[in-house]
Amino acid sequence: MEERLKTLQPYLLGEISREISTLRKKGKDIVDLSQIKPDLPPPELALEVLVQASLRPEHHRYSASKGVLKLRQAVAALYQRKFDVALDPETEVIATMGSKEGMSSALLGTLDPGAGVLLPSPGYPVHAAAVMLSGGHTIDVPLVGEWSDSQNLRLDTESFLSRIEEISSSSWPRPTHLILSFPHNPTSCTLTMDDWTAIVDFAKGQSLFLINDFAYMGLEAQPNSAPSLLQADGARDIGIELFSLSKGYSLPGWRVGFGVGNRDAIHAMTRVKSYTDFGIFSPLQLAATELLEKGDDHLKTNCQIYSRRSAMFTEGLRKLGWFAYQPVAGVVVWARPPESLVDGLGQGQGLARMILEKTGVACSPGAGFGGDSSKMDSGKWLRFALVLPEETLQVALDRLAGLSN
Repeated sequence: MEERLKTLQPYLLGEISREISTLRKKGKDIVDLSQIKPDLPPPELALEVLVQASLRPEHHRYSASKGVLKLRQAVAALYQRKFDVALDPETEVIATMGSKEGMSSALLGTLDPGAGVLLPSPGYPVHAAAVMLSGGHTIDVPLVGEWSDSQNLRLDTESFLSRIEEISSSSWPRPTHLILSFPHNPTSCTLTMDDWTAIVDFAKGQSLFLINDFAYMGLEAQPNSAPSLLQADGARDIGIELFSLSKGYSLPGWRVGFGVGNRDAIHAMTRVKSYTDFGIFSPLQLAATELLEKGDDHLKTNCQIYSRRSAMFTEGLRKLGWFAYQPVAGVVVWARPPESLVDGLGQGQGLARMILEKTGVACSPGAGFGGDSSKMDSGKWLRFALVLPEETLQVALDRLAGLSN
């Protein structure tokens, strides 16, 4: 295990948090847009159920590791209502302790030791860590051939799949899994249902198992900009999807998430979890059930708030001469400062650190998400999380404006 841990890179967001903490102890006022920590209040309807259920002694016993049936039924009903996807709550749905744990359980249950897993780059570092902790090895695939100059970033699926095919053909043994995350973190890249269909057909032809980390389910600024993998014909034959209540439902601390899709993979996750946990605290499961059944308006409201934030922050950066993609789904902005600032402040983690020290605005360096090929140049990019009110985002923009003065 010690050797396995040595393969893990230092967790970038943890390092940023330590730098922020140090500056705050020195009295520095920080606008923290570095991590995706939702600031929106939790839904009252879920809190009421949580409080009442917690008062009942029987709810403090061990729970079911795969989640109580009523919760799994609520997940199935949500997918039917939102995506017109019919799921069997007994065999195609499992409750997880957030998407991170869901990813680990899925890989522990389906990945053979030493197997290769394809990961888009740049990408969420936790995915690579989960692969390595599960005994596999990662194979990076550039998300884009080169950054487009469009207003929004959309996946060029044909080009992306061509890169996967080329990389897979030179890998031995051939990779067995492909982990995706759309809407994408850190770039806000999205795809369409036609793209999902092409990806599923490709995965079948390449004998790849698909996992989509659907962290921003429901947070779509434009209609149909965040479709589900499971809407594609045949997706359940070769894939699962993970999502949680953290982002869309403003409950990051609850650690309530779900895996849905391929029944063999869900069964494997159930077996893994039967040895690793006794399930989520029962009152949390009951409150989550209430929210999934009656919380569509809450999800819609949060989506509207994030949409307004993304529009104003992207516009603000562009007025400062930055290049920024406006998200059509999700809660992050992927942006690049003017070349004059990059030349003066540096690249990579140094760029984000200099911005933090000079302005008190914390963001995540693109280099920390991978993607260092000459065309991708992730060292010049930064990710901003839209997790503070619009007035605070404006404070951040005003401070960033001072970099050019």
